[in-house]
Amino acid sequence: MRIFNRAVKMYLLRYKKTIADIRKYSLYLQDIELRKILNTPYFAPLDHKSFTGLAPSFYSDYQKDILQKINKGTGLYQGIKTFAKSADTSMTGAKYIPTSQLFLLRNHVNAGWLTMSIMYALKSDMDIISKKNLLVGGAIYKSETDLTIADISGLMIRNIPRIFHSYYVPSIEEATMPDWEEKLQVTAKKAAVNDIVMLAGVPTWILTLATEVLKYSGKNNLSEVWPYLKVYLHGGVKFDPYKAQFKELLPTSNVLYLEVYNASEGFFAIQDTLVNHGLLLLTCHGIYYEFILFENYKKADYYIINLAKVVPNMEYVMLITTLSGLRRYVVGDTIIFTTILPFRIKVKGRISEYINAFGEDLTQEAANRAITETLLKHNAHIRNYTVAPKYISLYEKGSHEWYIEFERSPCNIDIFKKELDLCIQNYNFNYKQKRTNDLAITELDIIELPKGFFNRFAKKRKKFGGQNKLPKLNNDRKLISEIEKLLKIEDKNLRQNESRMAQRSTS
Repeated sequence: MRIFNRAVKMYLLRYKKTIADIRKYSLYLQDIELRKILNTPYFAPLDHKSFTGLAPSFYSDYQKDILQKINKGTGLYQGIKTFAKSADTSMTGAKYIPTSQLFLLRNHVNAGWLTMSIMYALKSDMDIISKKNLLVGGAIYKSETDLTIADISGLMIRNIPRIFHSYYVPSIEEATMPDWEEKLQVTAKKAAVNDIVMLAGVPTWILTLATEVLKYSGKNNLSEVWPYLKVYLHGGVKFDPYKAQFKELLPTSNVLYLEVYNASEGFFAIQDTLVNHGLLLLTCHGIYYEFILFENYKKADYYIINLAKVVPNMEYVMLITTLSGLRRYVVGDTIIFTTILPFRIKVKGRISEYINAFGEDLTQEAANRAITETLLKHNAHIRNYTVAPKYISLYEKGSHEWYIEFERSPCNIDIFKKELDLCIQNYNFNYKQKRTNDLAITELDIIELPKGFFNRFAKKRKKFGGQNKLPKLNNDRKLISEIEKLLKIEDKNLRQNESRMAQRSTS
């Protein structure tokens, strides 16, 4: 075991050097990467000059060719047999991102090794083979000779070297099964009786898993279940609203919390320092990055700049060009650079996730900061939340409605509501303007959802599982209409059950 661990550490030295090169030579590495990408068949006969004349692209530009390849096996993506199914935070349906084997290995798999290298660098006693590592990843939906459709984390799990398979829980086959409910139970049962040294997954999904693990183990917290846990890798959603809850689940200072920025389109960045400087942008892994100022993007001014021209603390829309054929593709996230040379970034939010129904321009960052601060003040925890505008009518002004499933409710919901509203005003000047003297909108409202509601809602929408994320901000009421419909059904069923129980007790 010790010999194997030493061998792993020796192998990771090559990735330690890669990290050092990325920190120091990102601009040079990006030039090399673009040349490699433009030499692939998907970009012929483009050269550097003609590439710089391309407009930004969106999934809709690729959808017809992708679906033709998936359904008929022909079309533009002849050389690609694998498509990563997106997490689908929108209401428009899943996306299928072309993922060549070359890109999968150079980008996602390599980034996995880089992440492990950083774990060992930041955690001196790290040893992934001393115990078990918990796999909380995505599914393989279809796997044939000519076509594979899977969540990107499922593809990464499938590429774990066979020599490491025995150190993971559950098995590779169980971890990638498409039935999330079955996978949840299988994973929880095995995790409850195994010593886990490393945990990875989207925070909202890990909280669901934690509930089941504690149920099977009979323990009070995850530190009692996994006393040797050393690292939790998280990403996919903002961690801040869940941080206090994880501190209660893991009441120890021995766990390293490490953030990664991995999407279906690519593995973009990794936290490489314990100082709060953002995530290191990976610049030599099959992706060429470009950016548009978010303020310009909102005005349809698509002036594109490369990494050499970015400045700190400005909000950008990120575009990627990849070895799998995506060309100046708009990922959908907005980011800021926290440092330049090395280039470290922080995800601000989603382009599509905002509320501007009354000119308030509420951003995802402001909403997350406000709910995090208010939860901490009231010692409350949430499982999930989503927000939408309540439109102005003839009889009342507009407002924001927060649909929240609390894990631990605040003692006084009315005070919580007032302080959340004030907190948003502190972080969003436009919202404060519209709220002054109830000028355009009145104080926000909170609709408390019953325990387990968002999981039931996800199952009803066939979006249950670690890859699917609930949109936090909605500029319309489409999602809320679905939520309200399920609430009415559950309320009706509850009243019917109570009526039956009353009839039985009187008979």
